[in-house]
Amino acid sequence: MVELGRSLQVVDVNSDRSFALDEAALRALLTPELRALPVAVLSVAGAFRGGKSFLLDFFLRYLNASDAERRSGAWLGGEREPLTGFGWRASLDRCTTGIHIWSRMFPMTLSNGEQVAVVLMDTQGTFDNESTIGECTTIFALSTLLSSVQIYNIKGDLGGDNLQHLQYFTAIARLVQDNDAGYPFQHLKFLIRDWTSDVVNYPHGAEGGRRLIERVLQVRPEQPPQLQELRRDLRSCFENIDCFLMAHPGYNVGTQGFQGCLADLQPEFRTCLLELVPLVLAPNRLVVKRIGGQKVTADEFIHYFKNYMDLFNSGNLPEPATILQAAAETGLLLATEAARAEFANHMEQCAGARPMAPAAVRRIHAQAVAAARELFTARRLMGNRQNIDQALARITTEFEGRLQDFITINEANMGKAYNEAVNQYVELVLGTTAETRLCVGPAALEDAHNAAYATVVQGFKDMFEVTSSDNETKQLIRDINARYTSLVQINEMNNSGHLSGAVNEYVSEMNRQTEGQPCMSTSLLNAKHASALQAAMDFFKSKRNHSSDSSHCDSYLERLERDIVNNQLVNYVRLNKANTAAVVMAVVSNYKDRMAQVFGMHMKCVPPRKFVEKERDVRVQTRKMYQEKIEVAEGEPDSHWVEIERTIDQHCAQVQENNVELNIGAVNAAIEQYRKLMDNKTEPYPALLRWVLSPARLIQLSLDLRRYHQASKTEAIAVFKARRRDELIEPNDYYYEDLKAKIIELHKRYKNPLQIMAIELSNPLLGHDVMSGLNNDDSDD
Repeated sequence: MVELGRSLQVVDVNSDRSFALDEAALRALLTPELRALPVAVLSVAGAFRGGKSFLLDFFLRYLNASDAERRSGAWLGGEREPLTGFGWRASLDRCTTGIHIWSRMFPMTLSNGEQVAVVLMDTQGTFDNESTIGECTTIFALSTLLSSVQIYNIKGDLGGDNLQHLQYFTAIARLVQDNDAGYPFQHLKFLIRDWTSDVVNYPHGAEGGRRLIERVLQVRPEQPPQLQELRRDLRSCFENIDCFLMAHPGYNVGTQGFQGCLADLQPEFRTCLLELVPLVLAPNRLVVKRIGGQKVTADEFIHYFKNYMDLFNSGNLPEPATILQAAAETGLLLATEAARAEFANHMEQCAGARPMAPAAVRRIHAQAVAAARELFTARRLMGNRQNIDQALARITTEFEGRLQDFITINEANMGKAYNEAVNQYVELVLGTTAETRLCVGPAALEDAHNAAYATVVQGFKDMFEVTSSDNETKQLIRDINARYTSLVQINEMNNSGHLSGAVNEYVSEMNRQTEGQPCMSTSLLNAKHASALQAAMDFFKSKRNHSSDSSHCDSYLERLERDIVNNQLVNYVRLNKANTAAVVMAVVSNYKDRMAQVFGMHMKCVPPRKFVEKERDVRVQTRKMYQEKIEVAEGEPDSHWVEIERTIDQHCAQVQENNVELNIGAVNAAIEQYRKLMDNKTEPYPALLRWVLSPARLIQLSLDLRRYHQASKTEAIAVFKARRRDELIEPNDYYYEDLKAKIIELHKRYKNPLQIMAIELSNPLLGHDVMSGLNNDDSDD
């Protein structure tokens, strides 16, 4: 079985008979995971060459074994496995000087689940040929003071001289009892080696040992007073005293080449080992080291070791009062250090980087002082009560003086925490945006502020255990609101700057859309305005760090639209209105000019059908001109053209009325010309008819009248055509037909000479017949 660790000499005897402590070797035991555990210290002391180290090596085997090996007994090792660990040899020379400990502590779990660390201690044998009685007593006393289980290794029998050696400690016990009701030492186990005296009545093992120790320590009246007092002193010194009777290991032990193999040991000795070792080291049997009733940790064990060593190194074997004083002072020192550790443990959160409310610092400090005092006073301390009270007062004053230090540290941390909280708030509001480029909608900024505010303030309260009514929270809220005010101003400035850019974007877009189109319909202008406004808004939104929440009103977008409508759109509307009015006027004038051209420079009339055709052509040209000048959206009702058409309809009606008048004037002028000519030709007829009665002459006159009529009619039509544009006569010309009808009607007024003569001769019938024949030519043109 491979042993882990090695034997370390921690106490040695110098040449001047003083003791040297190897504190570095001692502190090597304190591994981080074990230094805070309570210790169970097993020490073996006794006469020199008594097999103490040999026995301890079996303890090592047990501690290094697994639980299964411990239960089965396999921890004893192999039959031919040499025994190693603490140094030992089968000779008359001593092997161990001073005090040795095993180089590592062994973690064990007690039956109640508590973790402890087991320390094995080997001591120099007493009453050898080289050591003084003072040295032996010092080593024995030191190991007993430090151990929780002291195994007093005795060979052969438990004689009176062995008890006398222990009497050195009875004085210490009485002094301790004067100040404390507890025992100064814990467990004393007499280990009687090579027991052969009375195996029948006192068999090997714990039971035989129990019977023997009861008999040996029994106080009987016939005993001398010194022996009675010795026994009472021993019982008052130790919490528990028992005994174990060990069989002889066999005579191979003293032979040359003996290595401690199990095969060389007597079966009875091996049986005793299987009983003894678990009796001391089993989880339900381990004894934790206590001083003054308090469990001693591995760290504290080193302190006690050093302080006791300093006392024993003072030169002479110390008096019991001096040893008591050393224990008391060490106890006070450890109690003080434990109180400091308890105070530091409570105040650790106040000394760290994490701040807290000042009231919390004071509360925790008060709790830390109370906890430290309670831990100090809970310890069972030896020594003068006044010294204990003074020590408690000193550490209390020390702790009270530390409060301001923690308050100062906390104030610095609190200031840092304020800044970090405000910075966290700004980061939550801005995200990845630089503060100088902040540009969001007011509602979005307010929402981000509210969310960041809730997160930061609640986190601050949770972290520092403060409430919303604490001054710290109020100060943080003031700081956050100040930062919010600053962010609102920055946001306003950036939004306003981008509003100007958005207005310029609107103007550029409107200029682009209206380029080459000086005027347009109102609805089309509104459509272009809407498109340019959307472009401006898109431009503005593109400058935003976050998209606006459509569920909230955006005052900046509203302001943008209001500024564009009130300051930009009105200019386009005004200009478009002026341009449109000019176009409407120009279109109407063009129509009128074109209509005037229909009648020529001298305002000649045209046939009705031609007038309709001409007016339609003029209207088409006018519409075309209008469409070239004014843009109208497809499918849009054109209010301007409706207005223009109403105007030209009125003008058309007026012109048409003038054309009617001109046509009527042309007819009248032609009739007047016809009448004038006919009157001039027929004026001499009545007188002539009275005197010239020759029939031939009458026939000639009738033929002349027909000729006059045709000539006058032709002249009248010429006059009518002269009043017409391009002398145009169209089929089914109403006015031309009217002219012809009126000429025929007027022609009837001019009498035929035969008719005249018949009338004058009172023969109207003759005149009617003659005139009917002569007038048949009036139907010809």
